[in-house]
Amino acid sequence: MDKVLAPARDLTDPDQNQAVLDLASALAEGRATAEESGGGHGPAVAAEALAAARARRRLAGLTGPVHLTVAWAMYGETGRMVPRAVHPHGEDFVRAKVRQLDWLTGGLPGITWSIIACDDGCPDQPSSADLMTEIVAAEGYPAEGHRSVRVIRLAEVIEGDTSISPEFDQLVSPDQSRKGGSILAALAAAVTAGPARANGAGRHVICYTDADLSANLAQLGSLAAPIVAGDKVAGALGQRYGIEGAVLVRADGPVTEPQSTGGKPDKIIVLFRHFVRALLIPSLARVLDTQAGFKAFDEAALGPVLGQMTSFNETFDVELLIHLAQHYGPQALAVEPIVFTEDFAATNFPSVDPGPHHLAMIRQIVDIYDRFVAPATPVTGEAADLLALIRTLDLDRYVTLIEHLRAEDQGDPALFDRRWPVEHLRDIRPSPLRASPAYPASAASGTSRPSNAIPQCPARPGAVANRVLVRRLVSLVVADHPADTAVGDDPHDRRADEAGQGDDNPGPAVRAECLRADDPGQVERGGDLALDVLADGLPQRGRRALLADDHRLEHEIRDGRREQVHAVRDDRGLREPRIVHPGRREREQRQAEQQRQVRPQHPPTHLPHQVEHVVMVVPVDGHVHEAEQVGQQPHPGRVDQVGQAGTLRHLQLQHHDRDDDR
Repeated sequence: MDKVLAPARDLTDPDQNQAVLDLASALAEGRATAEESGGGHGPAVAAEALAAARARRRLAGLTGPVHLTVAWAMYGETGRMVPRAVHPHGEDFVRAKVRQLDWLTGGLPGITWSIIACDDGCPDQPSSADLMTEIVAAEGYPAEGHRSVRVIRLAEVIEGDTSISPEFDQLVSPDQSRKGGSILAALAAAVTAGPARANGAGRHVICYTDADLSANLAQLGSLAAPIVAGDKVAGALGQRYGIEGAVLVRADGPVTEPQSTGGKPDKIIVLFRHFVRALLIPSLARVLDTQAGFKAFDEAALGPVLGQMTSFNETFDVELLIHLAQHYGPQALAVEPIVFTEDFAATNFPSVDPGPHHLAMIRQIVDIYDRFVAPATPVTGEAADLLALIRTLDLDRYVTLIEHLRAEDQGDPALFDRRWPVEHLRDIRPSPLRASPAYPASAASGTSRPSNAIPQCPARPGAVANRVLVRRLVSLVVADHPADTAVGDDPHDRRADEAGQGDDNPGPAVRAECLRADDPGQVERGGDLALDVLADGLPQRGRRALLADDHRLEHEIRDGRREQVHAVRDDRGLREPRIVHPGRREREQRQAEQQRQVRPQHPPTHLPHQVEHVVMVVPVDGHVHEAEQVGQQPHPGRVDQVGQAGTLRHLQLQHHDRDDDR
């Protein structure tokens, strides 16, 4: 009973998944009321059942024939594809999705469905495609027609003769795709394999979703209804938040607005991003949740647009919506509330504080504007002023901006209608201690920044944090807590989002973004090598001593022919920070004799506390396969990186499918 009454949804629990459909049947058939639905099943199950019952009624009111095709991409999904008895994160999602579609369409004449799943180069053994093919065969799902379940592979689509779009046709490997390529391949396959129509009768609705069970497919009737009911809607977009009726199920239970957005610790990051998107891409101003993994389109409207697609990463959704709005008008995009369960299995841990990943998302908006909006309808007035401001944002200015807007946010109930005067935003600038070189306009729009630009990372509260060059080593005072080992992403998950470490402490990928230079030869030539200096006690003493000795350390690092690091011996038994050199395709720590340490030859000592100032050269980008030592000759396309080990503090889970825009 406790499990049934749990406030949240357990997507791995088959009993809960079936309870949603059973309760939805009772609601749709009038055997239960909305007031009674929450009594015996818990609020999350009840909310999902209500949404499913509403979708069933809306679909039943349509005149057929109507065919529904559902598509999704797969990468590393073998754990969730099996039951929980086989894997702790198992959702058995293939069979579960079939049951949801059967429930939605059962007994409705003229309503049929099919599934197409595309493997995005899954590295699992067996791969996602192989495992799903086995499940399809075991269950006896047909290969075509009603209730058909089909598996395709992006690699085979790329190698084939089918032309999807000029940019897609240039792909040579699934490694060039980040979910978007597989979704595009599946959508194109759905258009091609659509049901034959007699005398133009019937409608074909194509939906794409996530591989997991976060969005119950029993809700698909609510997306199909506005498309089929008239001829003015090209697409219906599920919204997890921001509109009436949307429910976001979190770990502690379901929430609606204003809690869905207003209760998020990264609320201002989300609202500022929407503010920028609404002004630069006004055709999408009504779409508050562009990245939700539950969207449906009219096949006749979708077909011509697929040939224009150029994005295969997380900007795929926005580009597709822009093309649809340009073809059919912004009013052709309907928004529909959905119940969406945040899936915490196999998640990453991004920081909820502003950082390079969030700034990169702002730059992606500018890049999309430059490519698809500006050529036809360039912005003017306030939007043009905002664009000019965004193009000048470096990491420090962005972080300062968000922190300042957070401080001003006390008691403001406005959410997605929040607007900030551009003149006010322009006046918000970082203090001199945090100032760093501004990126040019090209960097703001998503292109490479100068090789000598090293942005500042956010400082910890109560500490002074400065990234400095070897020639200008400056102490970093860490307040009241030691530095912990960085937590990194799975090195095999090339699609995983940046893993943060909480609050102001960025994760490995974030630190790499802070310290990365685009010129791979920079370290070997003795260019701007960024190091962190951890100092306990008075920073002035450490600074003088380090500056007196840094030329010797700098020479050691540059000379690739010499041994570059020396063992740190702690004669007083204090801590010994070690540097672990990852293997070329592994993350396991090597044996002790292969570990390296580095510090100045004559380390300064803080006399009152007897704590040494230590300089550490640390490889931080744990998910890069080809890790190299600093002094080795860099290979083209890879940059050796150094960074700071940070403290693990407050974390927020994020959905694995990279749906960052929430």
